[in-house]
Amino acid sequence: MKYLILFIIKAYWLLIPASKRKHCLFKQSCSNYVFQEAKDQGLVKGLKAFFFRYKNCRPGYQLIPVENETILVSRTNKVFSENEIDPRILLK
Repeated sequence: MKYLILFIIKAYWLLIPASKRKHCLFKQSCSNYVFQEAKDQGLVKGLKAFFFRYKNCRPGYQLIPVENETILVSRTNKVFSENEIDPRILLK
């Protein structure tokens, strides 16, 4: 079954050009993150990674400067450090 999710993600990459995809809040895109988790850990971990990213990579986040770095607080109140956040988000 893990090959099914890997196939779906590869098809997504092939059928939808990168310029047309939604931009992710994280450095590693959501599809790459889920693909890697499913490939390394199996279907269940891949699906958990998908739902985690789906809940946290959405509008409604806040960027908060803390000392000499910026953190992102997602809509679900999960905190992400600056090294996980896509640099284009930090420029806003």
